[in-house]
Amino acid sequence: MKLGEKLYQLRKSKGMSQEQLAAQIKVSRQAISKWELCESIPDTDNIIQLSNLFGVSTDYLLKDELNNISENPSNTTGYGDLTKHSYVRIVPGIFIGIEMAALLLAFMIFILWNPYKNNVYMTLHENVIKAGACFMVQLASVVLFELLIHGKLSEEKREYAKAYFYIASIWLLMPLPMIYLGFIMFPIIRRPITYWSDLLYLLIPYVLISVLVTLCLIIKRSKLNRTL
Repeated sequence: MKLGEKLYQLRKSKGMSQEQLAAQIKVSRQAISKWELCESIPDTDNIIQLSNLFGVSTDYLLKDELNNISENPSNTTGYGDLTKHSYVRIVPGIFIGIEMAALLLAFMIFILWNPYKNNVYMTLHENVIKAGACFMVQLASVVLFELLIHGKLSEEKREYAKAYFYIASIWLLMPLPMIYLGFIMFPIIRRPITYWSDLLYLLIPYVLISVLVTLCLIIKRSKLNRTL
């Protein structure tokens, strides 16, 4: 099988147009068309980029006798799939775990150091600094994640990892800011002052904001997933 046929099949398997492939490796659409029609061949740099993009070896692309992807001497799971299921998930997973641990610690603080069990405002007043320390740990995990992920992956895979990370993080990061917002707003808002009504005032904006951000990130991730 000729190089052009392999490129055509690999491109179609990823659901990519010639324009999308051209943008990925920074060549013209006409160049992709000529490669697939076997009117010209990619240079060495382009071959390497195509190899990484499609998760096949350069030998598979260049040797006509290698006709099946199963004959590909490189990892048959593909570079893109391997990255998507390891680095792109493991690193975000570590920092999501840190955020979760900090949030659980904050809730333990509210439960254990809570002499005002029926008064949400007084509970916040008592523990706002302790919970703030937990929130700083969460923010530090976000900063470290951004520093670690930057430059390690291609732009598309980096954006996918970030979408994956923030889908979980928004639910873990928002509770403590909502608690601080409640601490500031409770003395101002006219409301029935009960334990459960105060909890509801905190819960409603938390859920609305988190759901909206999650939907946006899921849509973004689904678009990125088609390019990986």
